[in-house]
Amino acid sequence: MIPEEWLHSTVQGIHHSVDDDQMDQLLNALRAEVAGVEPFEVQLGPVWPGVTAVTVAVYPEDGMAQLNEGVRTAAGKVP
Repeated sequence: MIPEEWLHSTVQGIHHSVDDDQMDQLLNALRAEVAGVEPFEVQLGPVWPGVTAVTVAVYPEDGMAQLNEGVRTAAGKVP
């Protein structure tokens, strides 16, 4: 069983170092980008356990896709 505090969903990885100023810029841009996203429900499954992570399908994909687009747009605004 995975401890509750470890449960999360990675929406978009940022695969390089960011400093504190860039993180603040990203958070501000992200808040603006996803401000209009309404809460949504998802169903999870099937599950694919791995050595270092458990991957799970998320349905429907629309809400998560909208969040992902917002994160990618926000990240693109930070130099």
